[in-house]
Amino acid sequence: MDHFELMPKIIETGAVEVPTWRLMRYSDGKQIVARPGASWLKRHFGQTWYVVHRADYQKVLLAEAKRLGAIIHLNAEVTSVDVLTTSVLLASQKRIYADIIIGADGLHSVTRSELLGSRSRPIETGDLAYRTIIPKACPDDLPSQTLKTPGDLKEMLGLFHGWDPRLGKLLEHVEDVTKWKILHMPELDTWHKGSVTLLGDACHPTLPYQAQGAAMAVEDGATLGTLLGEFCRFRQFQRPEKNVTIAIPDVLELYELTRKKTTTLNVQGAIENRLLYHMEDGSECDERNKKLAAIDWDSKDLTGFEWSWGNVSYLEKLMGCDPIEDAKAQFRRRVLSSRM
Repeated sequence: MDHFELMPKIIETGAVEVPTWRLMRYSDGKQIVARPGASWLKRHFGQTWYVVHRADYQKVLLAEAKRLGAIIHLNAEVTSVDVLTTSVLLASQKRIYADIIIGADGLHSVTRSELLGSRSRPIETGDLAYRTIIPKACPDDLPSQTLKTPGDLKEMLGLFHGWDPRLGKLLEHVEDVTKWKILHMPELDTWHKGSVTLLGDACHPTLPYQAQGAAMAVEDGATLGTLLGEFCRFRQFQRPEKNVTIAIPDVLELYELTRKKTTTLNVQGAIENRLLYHMEDGSECDERNKKLAAIDWDSKDLTGFEWSWGNVSYLEKLMGCDPIEDAKAQFRRRVLSSRM
């Protein structure tokens, strides 16, 4: 967001800088480990970490998109995507043709099914989350194919009986809640076909145990936007005698090449955190807590820590990347390789 000079507006809308992360015992709230926040992050990765309500975040992005000339069409549900003609059919039966189609249509993506040539169904994990202002998890008791349903407040409070009393006091202020089934999917073989590609949860859905789903989608958008910008400038200023041919499908291939390794790393980290967070009481859990509590965040020997949550090498790969510079470098390499 610094690249787009939007951080002041995001902070103004209510974003909060994270001073530290704490893992705490569910039963009494006792701290297991604290991972440093702002100053530590800046020292290691050059940036800090903010949290913001996604609706507030989206308002800032929407306003900037409109300022730059984006035209938003509401009530335009896409029912099918034609990869061969690069067009979409709306529920109104209107067909729209485009130079490129970006399927940012989430876990239940219509675009993904059309791109892969078959319907790709998400997999139930067995986990369920109560979603309100404060997120919580419990075993999945929803029927198969039921993705969400209104939650029962008494049931929710009963499930968290015996937990940290502070959590109970927070939950007493909840007026309504929704039960969401937590789903997942295997890694896709490809994100693109022709001039159609995928973005965000449509191509790399993730579990919520790393809080990186929206961040990955934003990085996807920044990468793809940068590559398309480089492509347009290249087409505008390239000299005919250079005989270098780059088309939109090549750009989409570069987009996937640039992003897939990082998103896979991120998704795998969320899967690992699911095990880390859901470990049942016992000797294995006690050993986990002991190892986490012993972390010295100023040590240079954190690269081999077994849990990615406390592995600096992993965190550097996750948070130390620069999607925009990576995209520019990938495009330059593609141009150079075409000239050889």
